[in-house]
Amino acid sequence: GGGGRPQGRGRAQPGGARLRYLLAGSICRRLPTDPAPFHPLGLVDHVDRFYDQVDLVVNPMTVGTGLKIKSVEAVFQGLPLIATESAMVGLPARHPLHRLDSPETVASCLLDMPFSDRLLSELAAASRDCARAYADQVARAAERLIAALSDRAAPIRRAALHG
Repeated sequence: GGGGRPQGRGRAQPGGARLRYLLAGSICRRLPTDPAPFHPLGLVDHVDRFYDQVDLVVNPMTVGTGLKIKSVEAVFQGLPLIATESAMVGLPARHPLHRLDSPETVASCLLDMPFSDRLLSELAAASRDCARAYADQVARAAERLIAALSDRAAPIRRAALHG
């Protein structure tokens, strides 16, 4: 599912005082024994269970090719997202906090910004808008592919039928 996140749980104060950093997935295997300030969850059975525990998703990726699945998951869950430009490759960023320039800028944002319910709602709306725009782009591309294949395949089928 997506949306319906609790509205008062674990809201951040300036300095990141009320943020609790959860990590999930194979990255947890590469962490030191005490990875403070992170709370590693390891592998999760279902991604929805992880996202149900968070109020804000952070993707500080700086490398890689293609879509960044963590950003895709966050926007399609309708969750507030803070990400680097690299973490949004292939997605239509809809908020300045979707296109930060580095992990250090992401960290500064987490430590310095008061995450009010208003800002989190704004970020969630930007995520939902990003997801809709991306889904529309995918649908238009599929329609164009189908039309192009149909246009080129039609004469072949006709020739075979009349041949």
